[in-house]
Amino acid sequence: FNKEGEFDQLSIFLYYLQQFIQFGLIVISVGENTNNFAKLIPCSLLFKFNNKEIDPDSLYVFSRFSYLRMNKQNFILESPLAYAHIELYDHEAIKIIGLLAEPNSVNSIISKVENLAPDKINGLFLLFLNIEAIVEQSSEGLNKEDKNETLVQWEFHDLLFHTRSRMGRHNQQSGAAYPFVGKIQPAPALKQLPEGINIPLYRPNIEILKKEDVPFTYVLEERKSVRKYGEKHITKKELGEFLYRTARLRKLHPFKETELYETSDRPYPNGGASYELELYIIVNDCEDINRGIYYYDPKEHQLIQIESDETYISALIDDAWLSAAKTVKPQILITISSRFKRLNWKYRSMGYAATLKNTGALYQTMYLVATAMNLAPCALGNGNAELFSRAVGTDYLDESSVGEFMLGTIL
Repeated sequence: FNKEGEFDQLSIFLYYLQQFIQFGLIVISVGENTNNFAKLIPCSLLFKFNNKEIDPDSLYVFSRFSYLRMNKQNFILESPLAYAHIELYDHEAIKIIGLLAEPNSVNSIISKVENLAPDKINGLFLLFLNIEAIVEQSSEGLNKEDKNETLVQWEFHDLLFHTRSRMGRHNQQSGAAYPFVGKIQPAPALKQLPEGINIPLYRPNIEILKKEDVPFTYVLEERKSVRKYGEKHITKKELGEFLYRTARLRKLHPFKETELYETSDRPYPNGGASYELELYIIVNDCEDINRGIYYYDPKEHQLIQIESDETYISALIDDAWLSAAKTVKPQILITISSRFKRLNWKYRSMGYAATLKNTGALYQTMYLVATAMNLAPCALGNGNAELFSRAVGTDYLDESSVGEFMLGTIL
C-alpha cells in the first residue's frame, strides 16, 4: 500500500503478472528470447510461481517422480506433483539433470559445467524447484519425499497414471476428442475371428431367468471370491450359460454422427459402448471341452480353439495359481484382453484408465452371474500380459491382457 492506503502500481502489476502466468499467457524463460535455453509452461490455474532465493550451497537431488521425455525437437521435464512443465532446448540443461542424480548444489554444478553462465544455472534450478523436479537434501541424506508418509507409499508409475488420466494437473486433451478422425480408420466393434475349431455354446432363456432367477439382493449379498472347488468339474452347459449372461453381443450399432464408429450392446456397462474387451477361455478342467485356449465369439456365442503350445496353457494356469496365492488352480481361467485402439482412437488422456474401469465392471457382472448360478468366482489382481500375448498370438501393444477371472464349481 502507498501512504494513502491504496495499492501501489508495482503490487497491481505483480498481481496481474501472476494471473497471466496462471492462465498460461506468460511463460517463464531462462536464456535470451532468440536463443531459448529452458521454458516453464503452466498447465493448471492452480500454478503459482515462487521466485524464491536459492542458497547456492544447499544440496538438491532429482525427485523420483520427475521424468524427461522427448517432444518433437525438444525435451519435456515433468512431474505428477507439479502444475507446470519445463521445455528444455539445450543439451547442457540435460547434463545438469544428469548431475542431479546425486546431491549437488548450485555452486558445485557451476564448477562442473563450464559452458553455462552461473545465472543460467541458478535460473534453471529455480524452474526445477517450481515444478518439484528437484528436492532439497538434508544433512542426514533425506529429503521431503522420504519424510512424507503419503509420497513414500506412491509408486512413480501409479502417481503419473493417476494425474495424467484425470483432469486438474495437465493441460492435454481429455475425453472424447476423436483425434484420429480422417487419419486412421477406427477398429471395428467386432474383431476378426481366429481360425480354429468352433464349439457352439448353450443359450439360456433370458426371459424365463428374468422371472425365476435368484433375487438380486440375495446375489449381491452372497457375492464373494471362492478359491476352493468341488470335486465335480464345471460343465460345458454351465460355461455357456455363464458367458451368455455376462458377455454376449446383444446388438451391434453401426456408424452414426454422434459416435463416428461402431458400438455395441452387451450385458455389462462399458465406456462409450466401445466394448474393446475380449475374452479368452483357458480350459483346465471342464466336462465336454478339451483342455486348451479358446476365443469367445460374442456374436455367435461360441468358442473358437486357438492353436497354442501346451507349455503356454500350463504357464497361464500356473500364473493364475500364483496370483491366487497358490490356493487353487482354476477349472476355467477367463483372460480379459483389451483392443486398445478401440478406446485410443476416441479418447485422449483417459483411454487406458477407461479400459481398466470397463474391466472392473465386467468383473462385477461375472461375480453376480456366477453367484446366481452357484459357481465359484474369483477375480485376480495380476497377470502376465506378455505371456498371454505370446500364447494367443496378439501384438502386445495392439491387444494384451488387462484382467483375469477364475471360475469353478462350489465345494
